[in-house]
Amino acid sequence: MAAAIDVARQFVRLAWHNEEPEGLTHMRLQKLLYYAQGWHLAAFGRPLFVGRLEAWKHGPVVKELYSTFKDCGARSISPDDAGEPTLSDQDAAFIRSVWEEYKPHSAAGLRTMTHQESPWLEARGGLPEDAKCDREISPASMQSYFAERMQGSLIPGLSVEESYDAVEAVKRGPRHSHREVFDQLRGSRV
Repeated sequence: MAAAIDVARQFVRLAWHNEEPEGLTHMRLQKLLYYAQGWHLAAFGRPLFVGRLEAWKHGPVVKELYSTFKDCGARSISPDDAGEPTLSDQDAAFIRSVWEEYKPHSAAGLRTMTHQESPWLEARGGLPEDAKCDREISPASMQSYFAERMQGSLIPGLSVEESYDAVEAVKRGPRHSHREVFDQLRGSRV
């Protein structure tokens, strides 16, 4: 399992090396960490990183990282601010896939999205949107929510993890067609 700081560092690297209409601010980073954790829980049944996500008034926050980046305020976080990530190739690839999905969204857009999703709403327990809150967003609620969203994206006949591995295998090289990779995975399960 990765450290939350390394996942954050990877997002900073990805944002810094791409043209961005809006830089990677602290608020935007916190929401990306939430989405990475949620999708990883749904795909693999385990957290991507160690760390508690809390249902703050501006959306999910990994509390242990808040003080690390709070001095960046609304400016873009640079690689010098974050440091160098230490991740497995699989974790780095997973984070890149989350980045590709959510990079078009601004910090405000991601905040709005999280405020409409059940993990944040459930953790807040009916508190007004602007009320202070430090309740944990439970991993179980995130896993359930994101697994439900993921169901329409699965490759028929493969588990979530096998589907993810198959797509990554196809991306790594042109040696095998999608069909060959999926057939091979299905055959290995028999």
